[in-house]
Amino acid sequence: MRTIAMLISYEIIQGLALLAAVIFIGSMNLQAIVSWQDEYNTWLIFIMPLPVVAYLIAGAVEINRSPMDISEAESEIVAGYHVEYSGIKFGFFYAAEYFAGFAVSAIIVTLFLGGWTAWGLEEWVPGWLLFLSKLYLVFFLFIWTRGTLPRLRIDQLMAFAWKFLLPLALLNVLVAGGEVLIWREADLSAGLALPIFGVVNAALAVTLILGWGTF
Repeated sequence: MRTIAMLISYEIIQGLALLAAVIFIGSMNLQAIVSWQDEYNTWLIFIMPLPVVAYLIAGAVEINRSPMDISEAESEIVAGYHVEYSGIKFGFFYAAEYFAGFAVSAIIVTLFLGGWTAWGLEEWVPGWLLFLSKLYLVFFLFIWTRGTLPRLRIDQLMAFAWKFLLPLALLNVLVAGGEVLIWREADLSAGLALPIFGVVNAALAVTLILGWGTF
């Protein structure tokens, strides 16, 4: 029941985080999203940092990664694959968690970190090497949080999702849609519009980070 509650809650937040990026770019094609960032010579994380943080938190819940591993909690609950399996079977379970972490990191790199592009650096460095470098950098955040943050209680995790993160993610979708509408209707240049949008969305991200401490 705890696993079902966690997945339902944070999958909605994951979808809203990706929806904000899709609305802003105007395409669901991953290659088109990378090309947009390359065309405007920026990464979406600088314009929309809140979806990145929200997706990172929701991704940790989805892959059952500490400090969000409420369903397993190997140091608290005597159950699950930590007790029932050993050897290569346990290794498969553990490897699956890491593969899922790399998948979440790959989505973040593609949508928010320019994918295989890096302000023209891809002309000298192979694109796959740039992508892997960003991938390992993002995955390092999962390793870092696992070793530094204490595990949340289930009531804290659920309250943070429904009372704080979900309303903020919905607000971010509305803001993203409004920004695109203003950009098109006012016929603003990218050099003027994108920095303004970045400041507005950074304020939402700061709100999210500060709100984390209350839970």
